[in-house]
Amino acid sequence: MPDKNGLFSIKETFDKINNHSVNSIYLLVGNDAYLQSFFINHLAKLFSNEKIPKFVYSFNEDDGDLILNEITGISLFSEPKIFIIRGLNKIKKSHLKDLLAWYKRPNPDNCVVLIKNEFDIKNSIIKELKKEITIVDVRTPFQNKIKEWVDYILRIKEVKLNRNEIEILIESCGDSIANIE
Repeated sequence: MPDKNGLFSIKETFDKINNHSVNSIYLLVGNDAYLQSFFINHLAKLFSNEKIPKFVYSFNEDDGDLILNEITGISLFSEPKIFIIRGLNKIKKSHLKDLLAWYKRPNPDNCVVLIKNEFDIKNSIIKELKKEITIVDVRTPFQNKIKEWVDYILRIKEVKLNRNEIEILIESCGDSIANIE
């Protein structure tokens, strides 16, 4: 279930993927680089058993028409791809409209991960996207949620530790779950 802002946790999103299939677009909201990377890497494994090429674009630096052509283009070889797109503050309304139109009839070989570092749920772009796509919260977890995250990440990575070892790991990683690695 999404929270009061309409955001899903990473765990809820992966549970939905495991029960159904990978969506064609996800929006990650929050600036925790580790969680952004964790989501994308785990999504790639769920999307395909093979190594998937990832392409990174930014509406701040790249031409919006080029980005959309890459996403909406159909490959002759039908190979899965993940497109990671940043800089949503600079997306033109026409590009947003085209992206949402593609979402309704996507290329099943492509998965798009939009990233908005700023946690601004009232932003007009997020409001528009929230109507259609899954928005995933990738903010740094609060201290009282660190143990839950450590347990979850260890389970995903298939690492078995006893309670004492987990407590030591939590103490040593401080306030960043990126230190679990």
